Amino acid sequence: MSKNLSILIVPEWFPTVAAPYAGRFIYDQARALSARHHVTVLYCPLVLAKEEATSVIKGDSFETIVEPLLPKKGLFQWSYAQTIRRHLLNASAKYDIIHAHVAIPTGLASVTAGRLSGVQTVITEHSGPFSILMKTGRNRFKVRLANALATKIVAVSDASASEIRSYGLRVDTVISNLVDTKLFSCESVAGNVRTTIKLLFAGRLDDQQKGLTYLLEAMSLLMNTNNIGMQYELSIIGSGRELAASKDVARKLGVERCCEFLGTLTHEAVAKEMSKCDIYVSPSLYESFGVTLIEAIASGKPVVATRCGGPEEIVTTETGVLVEPKSAGALAKAIADVAGNLSRYNPKCISEHARNKYGFDAVVDQLEELYEEAMGKKSL
Repeated sequence: MSKNLSILIVPEWFPTVAAPYAGRFIYDQARALSARHHVTVLYCPLVLAKEEATSVIKGDSFETIVEPLLPKKGLFQWSYAQTIRRHLLNASAKYDIIHAHVAIPTGLASVTAGRLSGVQTVITEHSGPFSILMKTGRNRFKVRLANALATKIVAVSDASASEIRSYGLRVDTVISNLVDTKLFSCESVAGNVRTTIKLLFAGRLDDQQKGLTYLLEAMSLLMNTNNIGMQYELSIIGSGRELAASKDVARKLGVERCCEFLGTLTHEAVAKEMSKCDIYVSPSLYESFGVTLIEAIASGKPVVATRCGGPEEIVTTETGVLVEPKSAGALAKAIADVAGNLSRYNPKCISEHARNKYGFDAVVDQLEELYEEAMGKKSL
Protein backbone atom coordinates (compact mmCIF):
# COMPACT_ATOMS: atom_id res chain seq x y z
CA MET A 1 0.00 0.00 0.00
CA SER A 2 1.73 3.15 -1.19
CA LYS A 3 -0.69 5.74 0.20
CA ASN A 4 -0.41 6.98 3.75
CA LEU A 5 -3.94 6.63 5.13
CA SER A 6 -5.72 8.74 7.70
CA ILE A 7 -7.33 6.25 10.09
CA LEU A 8 -9.79 6.97 12.90
CA ILE A 9 -9.87 4.26 15.57
CA VAL A 10 -12.89 4.27 17.90
CA PRO A 11 -12.36 1.82 20.79
CA GLU A 12 -14.84 0.34 23.24
CA TRP A 13 -12.06 0.19 25.85
CA PHE A 14 -8.70 1.94 26.15
CA PRO A 15 -5.90 1.90 28.74
CA THR A 16 -6.17 4.31 31.64
CA VAL A 17 -4.00 4.97 34.67
CA ALA A 18 -6.47 3.02 36.81
CA ALA A 19 -6.82 0.17 34.29
CA PRO A 20 -3.62 0.10 32.20
CA TYR A 21 -4.46 -3.28 30.62
CA ALA A 22 -7.98 -2.39 29.44
CA GLY A 23 -8.10 -2.36 25.65
CA ARG A 24 -4.32 -2.56 25.46
CA PHE A 25 -4.62 -4.61 22.26
CA ILE A 26 -6.39 -1.65 20.60
CA TYR A 27 -3.70 0.73 21.87
CA ASP A 28 -1.04 -1.55 20.37
CA GLN A 29 -2.94 -1.76 17.09
CA ALA A 30 -2.93 2.05 16.92
CA ARG A 31 0.82 2.07 17.59
CA ALA A 32 1.47 -0.54 14.92
CA LEU A 33 -0.61 1.27 12.30
CA SER A 34 0.94 4.65 13.13
CA ALA A 35 4.33 3.40 11.91
CA ARG A 36 2.90 3.52 8.36
CA HIS A 37 -0.19 5.76 8.55
CA HIS A 38 -1.68 8.77 10.34
CA VAL A 39 -3.75 7.42 13.22
CA THR A 40 -6.17 9.18 15.55
CA VAL A 41 -7.90 7.44 18.45
CA LEU A 42 -11.26 8.89 19.52
CA TYR A 43 -12.14 7.39 22.91
CA CYS A 44 -15.59 8.19 24.31
CA PRO A 45 -15.89 6.74 27.84
CA LEU A 46 -19.28 6.81 29.50
CA VAL A 47 -19.07 8.95 32.63
CA LEU A 48 -21.60 10.53 34.95
CA ALA A 49 -20.02 13.92 34.56
CA LYS A 50 -17.32 15.26 32.26
CA GLU A 51 -14.96 15.96 35.16
CA GLU A 52 -15.09 12.25 36.06
CA ALA A 53 -13.46 11.16 32.81
CA THR A 54 -10.69 8.69 33.46
CA SER A 55 -7.06 9.51 32.84
CA VAL A 56 -6.33 7.91 29.49
CA ILE A 57 -2.86 6.64 28.59
CA LYS A 58 -1.99 8.42 25.35
CA GLY A 59 0.37 7.11 22.71
CA ASP A 60 3.46 8.95 21.49
CA SER A 61 3.03 7.99 17.83
CA PHE A 62 -0.68 8.70 17.38
CA GLU A 63 -3.16 11.34 18.44
CA THR A 64 -5.56 10.48 21.25
CA ILE A 65 -8.76 12.47 21.74
CA VAL A 66 -11.01 11.82 24.74
CA GLU A 67 -14.66 12.86 24.51
CA PRO A 68 -16.58 11.73 27.63
CA LEU A 69 -20.20 10.78 26.99
CA LEU A 70 -22.97 11.77 29.33
CA PRO A 71 -25.76 9.20 29.80
CA LYS A 72 -28.95 10.27 28.04
CA LYS A 73 -31.82 7.89 28.48
CA GLY A 74 -33.14 6.76 25.10
CA LEU A 75 -30.69 9.02 23.21
CA PHE A 76 -27.29 7.58 24.16
CA GLN A 77 -26.64 5.74 20.90
CA TRP A 78 -27.50 8.80 18.80
CA SER A 79 -25.47 11.08 21.11
CA TYR A 80 -22.48 8.77 20.65
CA ALA A 81 -22.86 8.85 16.86
CA GLN A 82 -23.14 12.64 16.89
CA THR A 83 -19.95 12.93 18.94
CA ILE A 84 -18.05 10.90 16.34
CA ARG A 85 -19.66 12.82 13.46
CA ARG A 86 -18.68 16.17 14.98
CA HIS A 87 -15.10 14.98 15.11
CA LEU A 88 -15.27 13.86 11.47
CA LEU A 89 -16.68 17.22 10.38
CA ASN A 90 -14.14 19.25 12.39
CA ALA A 91 -11.09 17.23 11.38
CA SER A 92 -8.47 19.15 9.43
CA ALA A 93 -8.44 16.46 6.73
CA LYS A 94 -10.95 13.79 5.75
CA TYR A 95 -10.42 10.33 7.17
CA ASP A 96 -9.97 7.44 4.77
CA ILE A 97 -11.39 4.80 7.10
CA ILE A 98 -13.00 4.36 10.52
CA HIS A 99 -12.01 1.28 12.52
CA ALA A 100 -14.40 0.65 15.41
CA HIS A 101 -14.01 -2.03 18.04
CA VAL A 102 -17.09 -3.98 19.27
CA ALA A 103 -20.53 -3.85 17.63
CA ILE A 104 -22.43 -1.96 20.33
CA PRO A 105 -22.43 0.74 21.28
CA THR A 106 -19.16 1.77 19.60
CA GLY A 107 -19.57 -0.03 16.27
CA LEU A 108 -23.13 1.17 15.65
CA ALA A 109 -22.25 4.75 16.61
CA SER A 110 -19.22 4.68 14.32
CA VAL A 111 -21.01 3.24 11.31
CA THR A 112 -23.85 5.76 11.75
CA ALA A 113 -21.40 8.65 11.82
CA GLY A 114 -19.45 7.17 8.94
CA ARG A 115 -22.56 6.82 6.77
CA LEU A 116 -23.56 10.43 7.47
CA SER A 117 -20.03 11.63 6.67
CA GLY A 118 -19.18 9.44 3.70
CA VAL A 119 -16.44 7.41 5.41
CA GLN A 120 -16.27 3.61 5.23
CA THR A 121 -16.36 1.80 8.58
CA VAL A 122 -14.76 -1.46 9.69
CA ILE A 123 -15.88 -3.16 12.92
CA THR A 124 -13.73 -5.67 14.80
CA GLU A 125 -15.64 -7.79 17.29
CA HIS A 126 -13.85 -8.76 20.51
CA SER A 127 -16.76 -9.68 22.80
CA GLY A 128 -16.53 -13.12 24.28
CA PRO A 129 -18.77 -14.88 24.44
CA PHE A 130 -20.63 -12.98 21.72
CA SER A 131 -23.91 -14.02 23.34
CA ILE A 132 -23.42 -11.27 25.95
CA LEU A 133 -24.30 -8.74 23.24
CA MET A 134 -27.44 -10.63 22.23
CA LYS A 135 -29.29 -10.89 25.53
CA THR A 136 -32.10 -8.42 24.85
CA GLY A 137 -34.27 -7.69 21.84
CA ARG A 138 -33.01 -4.09 21.73
CA ASN A 139 -29.38 -5.18 21.76
CA ARG A 140 -29.98 -7.82 19.09
CA PHE A 141 -31.53 -5.17 16.86
CA LYS A 142 -28.57 -2.83 17.36
CA VAL A 143 -26.00 -5.55 16.73
CA ARG A 144 -27.77 -6.67 13.54
CA LEU A 145 -28.01 -3.06 12.33
CA ALA A 146 -24.30 -2.43 12.93
CA ASN A 147 -23.46 -5.71 11.21
CA ALA A 148 -25.57 -4.81 8.18
CA LEU A 149 -24.33 -1.23 7.80
CA ALA A 150 -20.58 -1.75 8.35
CA THR A 151 -18.39 -1.99 5.28
CA LYS A 152 -16.40 -4.88 6.76
CA ILE A 153 -16.85 -7.10 9.82
CA VAL A 154 -13.77 -8.65 11.43
CA ALA A 155 -13.49 -11.41 14.04
CA VAL A 156 -10.30 -11.99 16.03
CA SER A 157 -10.43 -15.79 15.79
CA ASP A 158 -12.17 -18.53 13.82
CA ALA A 159 -13.97 -19.54 17.01
CA SER A 160 -15.35 -16.02 17.46
CA ALA A 161 -16.31 -15.85 13.77
CA SER A 162 -18.20 -19.14 14.06
CA GLU A 163 -20.15 -17.90 17.08
CA ILE A 164 -21.06 -14.62 15.37
CA ARG A 165 -22.21 -16.46 12.24
CA SER A 166 -24.37 -18.78 14.36
CA TYR A 167 -26.66 -15.77 14.86
CA GLY A 168 -27.00 -15.34 11.10
CA LEU A 169 -24.59 -12.42 11.09
CA ARG A 170 -21.81 -11.62 8.66
CA VAL A 171 -18.06 -11.95 9.25
CA ASP A 172 -15.90 -10.92 6.30
CA THR A 173 -12.49 -11.94 7.60
CA VAL A 174 -10.48 -13.02 10.64
CA ILE A 175 -7.55 -10.87 11.77
CA SER A 176 -5.95 -11.66 15.11
CA ASN A 177 -4.85 -9.24 17.78
CA LEU A 178 -1.16 -8.39 17.81
CA VAL A 179 1.72 -8.33 20.28
CA ASP A 180 4.58 -5.91 20.82
CA THR A 181 7.53 -8.24 20.23
CA LYS A 182 9.99 -5.58 21.36
CA LEU A 183 8.37 -5.39 24.79
CA PHE A 184 7.54 -9.09 25.01
CA SER A 185 10.71 -10.80 23.84
CA CYS A 186 12.73 -13.92 24.52
CA GLU A 187 15.58 -13.55 26.99
CA SER A 188 16.05 -17.12 28.24
CA VAL A 189 17.58 -20.28 26.84
CA ALA A 190 16.22 -23.83 26.82
CA GLY A 191 17.50 -26.75 28.85
CA ASN A 192 18.03 -25.31 32.35
CA VAL A 193 17.13 -27.77 35.12
CA ARG A 194 14.75 -26.30 37.68
CA THR A 195 13.49 -27.54 41.04
CA THR A 196 11.08 -24.62 41.47
CA ILE A 197 8.74 -23.87 38.60
CA LYS A 198 7.44 -20.33 38.36
CA LEU A 199 3.90 -20.14 36.98
CA LEU A 200 2.16 -16.97 35.87
CA PHE A 201 -1.50 -15.98 35.42
CA ALA A 202 -2.74 -12.59 34.19
CA GLY A 203 -6.34 -11.50 33.77
CA ARG A 204 -9.13 -9.32 35.07
CA LEU A 205 -10.84 -10.69 38.19
CA ASP A 206 -14.25 -9.08 37.75
CA ASP A 207 -15.98 -12.44 37.32
CA GLN A 208 -15.25 -16.18 37.04
CA GLN A 209 -14.55 -16.17 33.28
CA LYS A 210 -10.76 -16.31 33.65
CA GLY A 211 -11.02 -19.56 35.66
CA LEU A 212 -8.53 -18.63 38.38
CA THR A 213 -10.28 -20.86 40.94
CA TYR A 214 -9.46 -23.94 38.84
CA LEU A 215 -5.80 -22.91 38.69
CA LEU A 216 -5.69 -22.47 42.47
CA GLU A 217 -7.21 -25.93 42.85
CA ALA A 218 -4.59 -27.25 40.41
CA MET A 219 -1.89 -25.68 42.59
CA SER A 220 -3.27 -27.59 45.56
CA LEU A 221 -3.08 -30.83 43.58
CA LEU A 222 0.48 -30.09 42.46
CA MET A 223 1.68 -29.25 45.96
CA ASN A 224 0.12 -32.41 47.40
CA THR A 225 1.42 -34.78 44.72
CA ASN A 226 4.84 -36.40 44.57
CA ASN A 227 6.48 -34.48 41.72
CA ILE A 228 10.02 -35.79 42.31
CA GLY A 229 11.04 -32.80 44.40
CA MET A 230 9.45 -30.23 42.06
CA GLN A 231 8.05 -27.14 43.72
CA TYR A 232 5.68 -24.57 42.20
CA GLU A 233 5.15 -20.85 42.71
CA LEU A 234 2.26 -18.95 41.14
CA SER A 235 2.24 -15.21 40.48
CA ILE A 236 -1.21 -13.73 39.82
CA ILE A 237 -1.61 -10.45 37.94
CA GLY A 238 -5.00 -8.74 38.02
CA SER A 239 -7.62 -7.17 40.20
CA GLY A 240 -11.38 -6.83 40.36
CA ARG A 241 -14.45 -7.87 42.30
CA GLU A 242 -13.25 -11.48 42.65
CA LEU A 243 -9.79 -10.64 44.01
CA ALA A 244 -10.72 -11.02 47.68
CA ALA A 245 -12.64 -14.22 46.97
CA SER A 246 -9.65 -15.64 45.07
CA LYS A 247 -7.33 -14.91 47.98
CA ASP A 248 -9.83 -16.64 50.27
CA VAL A 249 -9.85 -19.71 48.00
CA ALA A 250 -6.04 -19.82 48.06
CA ARG A 251 -6.07 -19.68 51.87
CA LYS A 252 -8.70 -22.42 52.20
CA LEU A 253 -6.77 -24.66 49.81
CA GLY A 254 -3.58 -24.08 51.77
CA VAL A 255 -1.65 -22.67 48.82
CA GLU A 256 -1.46 -19.02 49.85
CA ARG A 257 2.25 -19.38 50.70
CA CYS A 258 3.12 -20.32 47.13
CA CYS A 259 0.73 -17.81 45.49
CA GLU A 260 1.64 -14.16 45.09
CA PHE A 261 -1.16 -11.72 44.19
CA LEU A 262 0.49 -8.82 42.37
CA GLY A 263 -2.64 -6.77 41.63
CA THR A 264 -2.84 -4.41 38.64
CA LEU A 265 0.46 -3.86 36.83
CA THR A 266 1.59 -1.66 33.99
CA HIS A 267 2.12 -3.29 30.61
CA GLU A 268 5.87 -3.00 31.09
CA ALA A 269 5.65 -4.70 34.49
CA VAL A 270 3.56 -7.50 32.97
CA ALA A 271 6.28 -8.05 30.37
CA LYS A 272 8.88 -8.28 33.15
CA GLU A 273 6.82 -10.91 34.98
CA MET A 274 6.45 -12.85 31.72
CA SER A 275 10.22 -12.89 31.34
CA LYS A 276 10.65 -14.32 34.86
CA CYS A 277 8.12 -17.16 34.63
CA ASP A 278 8.73 -20.72 33.39
CA ILE A 279 5.17 -21.51 32.28
CA TYR A 280 2.22 -19.23 31.55
CA VAL A 281 -1.20 -20.65 32.46
CA SER A 282 -4.56 -19.54 31.06
CA PRO A 283 -7.43 -21.48 32.70
CA SER A 284 -10.22 -19.39 31.08
CA LEU A 285 -13.77 -20.63 30.60
CA TYR A 286 -14.09 -18.63 27.36
CA GLU A 287 -11.77 -16.48 25.25
CA SER A 288 -12.59 -14.89 21.91
CA PHE A 289 -8.83 -14.68 21.38
CA GLY A 290 -6.24 -14.73 24.19
CA VAL A 291 -3.88 -11.74 24.15
CA THR A 292 -1.89 -12.85 27.21
CA LEU A 293 -1.14 -16.13 25.45
CA ILE A 294 0.58 -14.43 22.51
CA GLU A 295 2.44 -12.18 24.96
CA ALA A 296 3.72 -15.29 26.75
CA ILE A 297 4.67 -16.99 23.49
CA ALA A 298 6.43 -13.84 22.29
CA SER A 299 8.39 -14.03 25.56
CA GLY A 300 9.47 -17.55 24.62
CA LYS A 301 7.41 -19.24 27.33
CA PRO A 302 5.49 -22.51 26.95
CA VAL A 303 1.82 -22.17 27.88
CA VAL A 304 -0.92 -24.31 29.36
CA ALA A 305 -4.36 -23.13 28.25
CA THR A 306 -7.93 -24.36 27.98
CA ARG A 307 -9.90 -25.24 24.87
CA CYS A 308 -12.31 -22.34 25.19
CA GLY A 309 -12.36 -20.61 21.80
CA GLY A 310 -9.41 -18.52 20.70
CA PRO A 311 -6.63 -20.51 22.45
CA GLU A 312 -7.08 -23.50 20.12
CA GLU A 313 -5.80 -21.32 17.27
CA ILE A 314 -2.86 -19.96 19.26
CA VAL A 315 -1.41 -22.94 21.15
CA THR A 316 0.43 -25.60 19.15
CA THR A 317 2.38 -28.67 20.26
CA GLU A 318 5.53 -26.57 19.89
CA THR A 319 4.25 -23.78 22.14
CA GLY A 320 2.33 -25.60 24.87
CA VAL A 321 -0.56 -27.82 25.89
CA LEU A 322 -4.34 -27.47 25.71
CA VAL A 323 -6.76 -29.03 28.22
CA GLU A 324 -10.50 -28.98 28.74
CA PRO A 325 -11.85 -26.03 30.78
CA LYS A 326 -13.20 -26.35 34.34
CA SER A 327 -10.80 -29.18 35.25
CA ALA A 328 -8.24 -28.58 37.98
CA GLY A 329 -6.95 -32.13 37.50
CA ALA A 330 -6.32 -31.62 33.79
CA LEU A 331 -4.55 -28.31 34.49
CA ALA A 332 -2.34 -29.88 37.16
CA LYS A 333 -1.37 -32.78 34.91
CA ALA A 334 -0.56 -30.50 31.96
CA ILE A 335 1.51 -28.15 34.14
CA ALA A 336 3.46 -31.08 35.58
CA ASP A 337 4.03 -32.53 32.10
CA VAL A 338 5.33 -29.23 30.70
CA ALA A 339 7.43 -28.60 33.82
CA GLY A 340 9.02 -32.03 33.51
CA ASN A 341 9.83 -31.47 29.84
CA LEU A 342 10.85 -27.82 29.64
CA SER A 343 13.85 -28.71 27.49
CA ARG A 344 11.40 -29.82 24.80
CA TYR A 345 10.25 -26.21 24.32
CA ASN A 346 12.70 -23.98 22.48
CA PRO A 347 12.22 -20.38 23.69
CA LYS A 348 13.72 -18.84 20.56
CA CYS A 349 11.48 -20.89 18.24
CA ILE A 350 8.41 -20.12 20.36
CA SER A 351 9.17 -16.40 20.27
CA GLU A 352 9.85 -16.44 16.52
CA HIS A 353 6.47 -18.09 15.92
CA ALA A 354 4.74 -15.23 17.76
CA ARG A 355 6.71 -12.60 15.84
CA ASN A 356 5.88 -14.11 12.46
CA LYS A 357 2.17 -14.58 13.16
CA TYR A 358 1.21 -11.87 15.67
CA GLY A 359 3.91 -9.21 15.34
CA PHE A 360 3.10 -5.64 14.35
CA ASP A 361 4.19 -5.98 10.71
CA ALA A 362 2.36 -9.26 10.14
CA VAL A 363 -0.97 -7.94 11.42
CA VAL A 364 -0.68 -4.47 9.87
CA ASP A 365 -0.18 -6.11 6.45
CA GLN A 366 -3.57 -7.80 6.91
CA LEU A 367 -5.22 -4.60 8.14
CA GLU A 368 -3.96 -2.65 5.13
CA GLU A 369 -5.48 -5.23 2.80
CA LEU A 370 -8.75 -4.99 4.72
CA TYR A 371 -8.81 -1.18 4.48
CA GLU A 372 -8.01 -1.30 0.78
CA GLU A 373 -10.97 -3.61 0.17
CA ALA A 374 -13.24 -1.46 2.35
CA MET A 375 -12.30 1.64 0.39
CA GLY A 376 -13.15 -0.18 -2.84
CA LYS A 377 -9.77 0.24 -4.50
CA LYS A 378 -7.40 -2.40 -5.84
CA SER A 379 -4.34 -0.24 -5.40
CA LEU A 380 -3.58 3.01 -3.65
